[in-house]
Amino acid sequence: TEIITIVGALAGSLEGAGIGVGLDVTVLVKNTEAWIAASDTAMTPTDVHADGNITVEADSSEDIFSLTVNVGVSGGGDDDDDNSVAGAGGAVVLVLDTDTRAFAGRDPLAEIPAVGNVVLSSDGSTLIAADSTTEVDASAGSAGVTLDGDAFGASVAVVIDIDETEAFVGEDAEVTALGNGTAIGVRDGNFEGEAANQPGAPSL
Repeated sequence: TEIITIVGALAGSLEGAGIGVGLDVTVLVKNTEAWIAASDTAMTPTDVHADGNITVEADSSEDIFSLTVNVGVSGGGDDDDDNSVAGAGGAVVLVLDTDTRAFAGRDPLAEIPAVGNVVLSSDGSTLIAADSTTEVDASAGSAGVTLDGDAFGASVAVVIDIDETEAFVGEDAEVTALGNGTAIGVRDGNFEGEAANQPGAPSL
């Protein structure tokens, strides 16, 4: 998901006060899931067999750029005895609520629990993985300009990131992986630069 928001405000006055205010609010709610569901029949599980590998992977990424620029300009007071006031204020508020889940078998969050289950068997490897990456660039700038008097500017950027990422095998599921063939590369939790995209352990 890529989001770009740009907000600006300009206020000008030849006499008296000039005030510019800008507010940028973004709320993102996102669910990303990958799964092999348990069956609805107790005696007949969901049966998956692969001559190679079995992969269940949920991958979510958010790239957000938000900018607000605000300017207040005042040319002067109403008369020689009055001073002008110029002010500007800006705020960026980002609220991110993301859930990323990968699983096989029974889902503990299901409103109606499955009565069956899953049986996974592979000659290679079995990978169940979830990955969530968020990149945020949020900036707020303000300037107050006056030819005679007081000027002020204030800016704030607030980011609230609620991120839940999980990968699991459901209760009582059967998983058999013989480990033959080409190994599966997996992430190792390192998010430093290019290392985030490099495989960690060779297989599961």
